Amino acid sequence: DRNVERTRAAPANYMLAQTQLTALYDAAKSAVLAERSTGCPSELSVAQWAIESAWGARCPGNNCYGIKPDSGGSGVQYFVSREFLNGTWVTMTEAFEKYDTLTDCFMDHARLITTVDAYRPAWQQYGLDHDLDALIGNVARRYASDPHYGQLCLELAHDPDVQTAIAAGRAAANTPPITSPTSV
Repeated sequence: DRNVERTRAAPANYMLAQTQLTALYDAAKSAVLAERSTGCPSELSVAQWAIESAWGARCPGNNCYGIKPDSGGSGVQYFVSREFLNGTWVTMTEAFEKYDTLTDCFMDHARLITTVDAYRPAWQQYGLDHDLDALIGNVARRYASDPHYGQLCLELAHDPDVQTAIAAGRAAANTPPITSPTSV
């Protein structure tokens, strides 16, 4: 949530800086590895990564999603964050997960989307209809408190730079696009 405003502020015809493109391609590689393991679509993972990390600019402890502590990481860290609660932005100090690598974070994110009760209905529906846009919208409603988060995720999932990076990640991993989830 803390990065939605900054990401949305880019004009519709924005161009990513070289550092952002490099980070995007690294993120896409990690997303493809997580996709291969869990079935969680890279488009969802990379779109959320772009928002949550401001295109890779903020990934403290390799936590590019702002994932709260659970058993999926390698430790805990504390940061000030902004949450949209009861119609108001609130600033608070919160605990966040730490990861040894960026890929570990993507794997934990995919695990959350594919196994946690909060996302189970969205994931099960995706298993039936393979509707990526519906999955993104349904996950976004539970994932973030910002009311515009879902629309931004959809825009980013279909962004040409994101699509090209994911295609390159899949080609490097020799992985075709997901046609059905591996775990529902």
